[in-house]
Amino acid sequence: MDLMRYVNGRDVVSFDAGATIFTKGDPGTAMYIIASGEVELTDGARTVRIGPGESFGEMALIDRRPRSTDAVAVVPTELASISQGLFLVLIQETPYFALEIMHSLTERLRAASQG
Repeated sequence: MDLMRYVNGRDVVSFDAGATIFTKGDPGTAMYIIASGEVELTDGARTVRIGPGESFGEMALIDRRPRSTDAVAVVPTELASISQGLFLVLIQETPYFALEIMHSLTERLRAASQG
């Protein structure tokens, strides 16, 4: 799944390998789609690694609670940032975006629960 088609290259931010993108407990003001590179999501007990075209950080936009994981760039990484406002617009105007976000969340939950 490639969510990059929804952002058209806007608001791309770069992170060096090992850089912290956000920390568990941080407020969630944006979600991210990986344009290039890899990100590790860790909740203290489990770690999931995701790559290009995949999203993360959306849970904080959905439930408006603090971040539930740490997110760290594994290699040099470029991320497209989607603000809370744009997220709501995309959900309302592009139902397929909402389905892809649900699909992405489900895949990560399954991966985390299997090891």
